[in-house]
Amino acid sequence: MKKILLIAALALGTQAFAQSAPLNGVELVEVKQNVKDFTITDDEQAYTLHRALLKECDSYTVIDNDILGSDAIHGVFFYFKDEKVLYILCKGGVVKGSVIQK
Repeated sequence: MKKILLIAALALGTQAFAQSAPLNGVELVEVKQNVKDFTITDDEQAYTLHRALLKECDSYTVIDNDILGSDAIHGVFFYFKDEKVLYILCKGGVVKGSVIQK
C-alpha cells in the first residue's frame, strides 16, 4: 500500500499525497527531476510516517551521525522497488526528507 502511495505522490508532483493517514498533509516539492522534497512539522505525523515507511519498505539503512551533521538527530534511507525515501529528524522536531525515483 505504501509503495502505491509513494508512486502516486511522484505522479502528483507538487500536489499533496493521497489521502492516507500516514501521508495526509505531506506535500512534495520537486527540486529536480526524479527528486521531490518534503517537510513535516507535526510530531505525530512524523512518527506515523516513520513507522509506516519502516513497515512497508524492502530494506533500510540508518545514516551515521557523522554524515548527518549537527542539525540532525536521526536519519534513514528507506528502499522500495522504484524509489528510495530519505527521512531526517532534525533538532526541534522537524522532519525533512526526499522521495527519490530510481
